[in-house]
Amino acid sequence: NENRDVIVWSNDRVIQWLTTIQGLKEYANNLAESGVHGGLIALDETFDHNALALALQIPSQQTM
Repeated sequence: NENRDVIVWSNDRVIQWLTTIQGLKEYANNLAESGVHGGLIALDETFDHNALALALQIPSQQTM
């Protein structure tokens, strides 16, 4: 099943998935040609939520 086998997702498939998540849709295209793919997400232990946020270019919230 394409939705379960994250490890084989291409960069385009990861972008497609992100467009279905509220709040991430607007950043999804920032991954185009970034090299982020399912294998990276599934197998690289250093690729965490912070790395994904950085790749998506989500601005960090600052408190004052």
